Amino acid sequence: MSNGYLLDASTESYSNATTGAVFSVLWGSGTGNSNNATYAAIKMQQDSAVKDCGFWYPNQSNTATTPTEYGSTLLVYDTNANVHQTATGNWCANCYNFLDWRGGISGIGMAGAYISDNTGSPINYGIAINFMVDWGTIQNNHFNSGAINQGDTTGTYLRGWIQNNGIAFYVGHSDWVLLDHDEAWGYKVGAYADFNTSCCSTYTASGPVILQNSQFDAMSLSDIYTSGTIMNLRILGGTGTSFNNYTLAQGIFLAGSSTTNIASLQLDGVYTFATMQNVINMTASGTIIGNVSITNVHSTGASSSQYAYQFNGGTSIYIAGSTYTGYSGGLLYTSGSWTNAPVLSGNFQ
Repeated sequence: MSNGYLLDASTESYSNATTGAVFSVLWGSGTGNSNNATYAAIKMQQDSAVKDCGFWYPNQSNTATTPTEYGSTLLVYDTNANVHQTATGNWCANCYNFLDWRGGISGIGMAGAYISDNTGSPINYGIAINFMVDWGTIQNNHFNSGAINQGDTTGTYLRGWIQNNGIAFYVGHSDWVLLDHDEAWGYKVGAYADFNTSCCSTYTASGPVILQNSQFDAMSLSDIYTSGTIMNLRILGGTGTSFNNYTLAQGIFLAGSSTTNIASLQLDGVYTFATMQNVINMTASGTIIGNVSITNVHSTGASSSQYAYQFNGGTSIYIAGSTYTGYSGGLLYTSGSWTNAPVLSGNFQ
């Protein structure tokens, strides 16, 4: 078979809820194979499901300085209808791209994704989604790159590559994306909302994107990174930190590239700590920010931290009920012109 398995339409699934099944993947390696449907270990067609299965790649060396690229472990792929594919309770030990719901690879969109309770130590992407419309569920997924080689505490080998390149949750152009109670440790970016990269016959949906009660730790660039035009970005609950124990943290909680355009940004009930340059940094040239609401955000920085919040010109900023310590510049830095003056309410440390 060209792929290890092909999950066909409607009723087929591989599942063993009692003991699970473990697949050893020996096929599908090669430069560029991770973006090629031909080399996926399992293709999932309409209404298919993979539950309680494990995947490991015995030829992937955890003492290498760069990984071997493999085709995606689970790839949503149906040229007629990419709808209602389910992946729950699965794990991967050292897969390159674990759960690949990128409609761009098959050239059509997706709807009704259900991805929950998956764990492991993926290398490049933990979960990758784009071209998703209408709705989908991505919750209770947990990825930890440190499990790849627990003895590599300095990031000399594959753990270091993941720290400098890996993305735990990648979201491209999609509608109504919700990440709920998801966690990641030891990647370059925790959640990357990439609404700048074109895909799928110029599909350009702009969200909104909601992250709630999620936790991102030990990211080298940022816990959440944004690019492109996003209708609304909401970060509700959870914690974030760029601190890690084997490289100097460069990261910030939310980073914006020069191509970022967010109509409204909301942070509520978020706690951040350790070595961060900022909680939010949206000062890259060309960044456009609309209405900003920051409530009940509590952050402790370190000696290298700058301002808690940095923005270019935009519409309005409202900060209330939040605390911060350890930022040498202060609470808020703004540049450019603002339609409304920033409003700060409450006591700030």
